[in-house]
Amino acid sequence: MIKYLSEKLINLEFDMVGIHIPRFSFEKDVANIKNFLKMLNLQVPVILDNNKTIWKSFGQPLIPSIIIVNKDEILFEHFGGNGYYWLENGIEDIERIYLNKNIIKHDFANRILLEFINNYVEHPMSVTPAIYFDMNKKIKLDGNFKKDKQCLVLESSDYVKIRFKGKRVDVVLEPISDYDIVDVEINGKPVATHMIGEDVTKDKTKSFVRVTLPRIYNIINGGWGEYLLKLTTHHGVKIYSIVFH
Repeated sequence: MIKYLSEKLINLEFDMVGIHIPRFSFEKDVANIKNFLKMLNLQVPVILDNNKTIWKSFGQPLIPSIIIVNKDEILFEHFGGNGYYWLENGIEDIERIYLNKNIIKHDFANRILLEFINNYVEHPMSVTPAIYFDMNKKIKLDGNFKKDKQCLVLESSDYVKIRFKGKRVDVVLEPISDYDIVDVEINGKPVATHMIGEDVTKDKTKSFVRVTLPRIYNIINGGWGEYLLKLTTHHGVKIYSIVFH
């Protein structure tokens, strides 16, 4: 979404500035934010709002927030992690005004975004291993792990299983020590070649991601369907967020 906005706004000759409000402790580190921007190949200035000063001055809107303005007025506002169809339409309207041309639609309407871990960590259940269902009973989480204030903690050989519907999975991971190898399985098998995410390596016997830095890792990319995802740690890892598309 950040790259999509960057490309669209630059094409319209708008300036783009990011204000980052850390949710996790490692996000307050400037070096980690620089690495993330470099990974996405984004040349966008970013302000770290570590104390939420700017966020509070805007009346504590939902995160993420997107506000597009010109010198005279607010052109578009979007708050929260859902409703990307309306964001797409808003960008198209601005393009029509500034470029005066017909716009080919992108399919954001069918994108499903579910940030799972934060809701789970705040859930009052304390039994491990545990099972959690969302309101529509479409997602199931179980495994062997511990709950921390911000994340799930998987120590050596721990695992987490998640049943989901989608075609892309992104996970925010941080190694407990210098690095970790996290095995990735779909329906009890290594990830199929057509579904391998950008950060996953596959050999003859398994598929895995090498976790060296606290950042978002793309582990599944392709093949819409309903699956059972299993992540197994070797040395130890923290899981801050899992997003299904």
